[in-house]
Amino acid sequence: MRKNKFENWLKTESILKTSKLDFQSYHKWDLYESSTDEDEKGEPILPRQDPNFMAMEKDLIETEKKREISRNKSNNLKESGNKMMKEGKYKKAVKLYTEAIEETKSVMVLYTNRALAYFKLEDYQVRR
Repeated sequence: MRKNKFENWLKTESILKTSKLDFQSYHKWDLYESSTDEDEKGEPILPRQDPNFMAMEKDLIETEKKREISRNKSNNLKESGNKMMKEGKYKKAVKLYTEAIEETKSVMVLYTNRALAYFKLEDYQVRR
């Protein structure tokens, strides 16, 4: 069985080498134009009158507003922490960065800034 698979592979390789087809060249893909309507950009069809959809849409909008408020608050705390770092008030900077991290945990710069503040305080204890 393995021998047959290997022989088929060899045949395929020889056909591809002698063929004028170039399977490595993708520049022709840029010239492709779809003949179907499914690729055309248009307004998506949304079930606007469905109560489940309306509830989900409302929830998404409210969640995005909350995230935006949280990001703004976190950014303001980070800027205040940066100001404290420049003034040499490292304990206050740690507190501000920690508050910012509690608002948005996904902003990695807050962790590095807080680590730098701890470093300046010579507090090398590992925190999680």
